[in-house]
Amino acid sequence: MRGGWAIALVGCWIPALAAQGRPTTEVLVLGTIHGMNQPGCTFGNLMDVFDAVAPEALAVEIRPEALASGDLLDGPIEMSLLVYLARQRSLPVAGIDWWRTADFARFLAERPVDEPAREQEELAAAEREFGPESPYDLFRINGPAWTELMRREHDIAIRYEGDRGNWGWTQRNLWMAHRLARFVSQHRGRRILVAVGAEHRYFLLDELRREPDVKLLDLESFAARLPAKPSRSRVPDGVVALWTEGVQRLQRYALRLGKETPLLAERLARKLRLVRAIIHERGACCAKIEQ
Repeated sequence: MRGGWAIALVGCWIPALAAQGRPTTEVLVLGTIHGMNQPGCTFGNLMDVFDAVAPEALAVEIRPEALASGDLLDGPIEMSLLVYLARQRSLPVAGIDWWRTADFARFLAERPVDEPAREQEELAAAEREFGPESPYDLFRINGPAWTELMRREHDIAIRYEGDRGNWGWTQRNLWMAHRLARFVSQHRGRRILVAVGAEHRYFLLDELRREPDVKLLDLESFAARLPAKPSRSRVPDGVVALWTEGVQRLQRYALRLGKETPLLAERLARKLRLVRAIIHERGACCAKIEQ
């Protein structure tokens, strides 16, 4: 029995000792509002955060195959800005998103008829937490209260969409967490910035907390390094060029989808209007979007 206890104890110690032998990897999971077109949540704010964090590697909400092909608007527009900044500094960049066009189109087509009721319940939950006129702010959407609100909104969505909505959302987030874990393992000992929509943040944080050699950073800890107002109101010319090229790709994609999946094509059309408005203002807040 004593030998058995000794083996068991050694078995428990081995993972801890292995973790102690690895360098600590610092990870900041930064939630964004897609479009970054709100006061307090602008491209200028995002550029200042990037400079303050000074990451040594970047993971973004873009599918890896799209990132490899240069299709940076496959993800939210703010991700392409971060990719540009990282590449200017020769940092390693990974796309961690996952979704399939056919699945996404089917999800849109099968949305429940009481979708407005779900949205009203989610809005009421946000108002209870932050009040009816709480502006978006990078610090707010990366704080614990907002993170837990996103978790509760997921629970609300499950009540309306059932296993269908839960399966799709969970599958996507699991893929993102898997790809992020692999990227972290490839860049141990570095400071990694992870940028995703704020609604994904709670899931990735839960998974990263399981990693003994990962130190999670908080945006609040960088507040002293950030200016009171954004130091730049417009994005670099190279970013505008990326967006302009991305619009052409999106237009071709929307044309292909138009007949087969009109709901997804309509969603792309809204994204195109947003991107064009942002290009017109060269990333300055806040662009007026055509309806």
